[in-house]
Amino acid sequence: DARPISEAIDLARANGLENLTTRGLVDLGNAYFIKGETDEARKYFAQGLEYARRYKSPRNQARALLSLGSLELQRGEIGEGLRNVEQALAWYQRGGYQKETAQALILMGRAQREKGDYQAALRSFQQQLEVARKLGDQGQVVLAQQGIGTVLEAQERWPEALHYYQEAYAAAKQSGDQLNTAYSLLNSSRILWQLGRYGEAQQALDAASPGASRGLRDQLDAVRCRMAL
Repeated sequence: DARPISEAIDLARANGLENLTTRGLVDLGNAYFIKGETDEARKYFAQGLEYARRYKSPRNQARALLSLGSLELQRGEIGEGLRNVEQALAWYQRGGYQKETAQALILMGRAQREKGDYQAALRSFQQQLEVARKLGDQGQVVLAQQGIGTVLEAQERWPEALHYYQEAYAAAKQSGDQLNTAYSLLNSSRILWQLGRYGEAQQALDAASPGASRGLRDQLDAVRCRMAL
C-alpha cells in the first residue's frame, strides 16, 4: 500500500526534512514499481532524483538513479537505463557499498547482454559474482552465475554455459531457493539437449516441473517442443 509512504512524505516535507522526503519519494516509486504501475513509479523516481540533486544528497541520488535505471531497463529503454545504472554504480563503488554494487552490476550485465555487448556483460556478471561471494550472499551468487550462463549461451559456448547453470543450480538448491533451483534446471535442460544429452535434459525438465508457475511451465514446454523437433 503506497498510502502510508505518501503520508510520511507529506509529513517530512512539512517539517523541512529533505533527506527523508527524498527517501520517501524513491520508496513510493518502488511501491508502484512492484505493483507494475511503471508510469507512476517513474514520476516518483524522477522527483526523488530532483530532490537529491537539489539538496546535495549523493547517496539518495545514487539510490534514485539505480531504481530509475532498473525501471527503464525493464521497459526496454536500454540506453537511458544503462547510463543511470552506471552513474549509481560509480558512486556505490567509490563508497564501498558492496550490496548496492552487486545490484547495479547485475542490471548492467543484463543491459549489456541485451545490447549484444557480450564481453562487457561477462565482465559485469563476473564482478558481481566476486562481490556476492565476498558478501556471502547466495542469492546474488545464483543470479551472477545464471547471468554468466546466459551470455555464454548467447555466444553458443554451450559447455561453458552449462557449467555455470549447474553451479547456479547447486547454489540455489543449497540455499533452499526453489524458484531459482527450477530456473537453473530449465536453463541446463536448454543446453543439454543441444549437446545431444537428451536423457539428462529430460531429467532436468522433470525435476523442474513439480510446483512450477504457469510462466515456468510454459518455458519448460517450449524446451520439450524444441527437443522433439
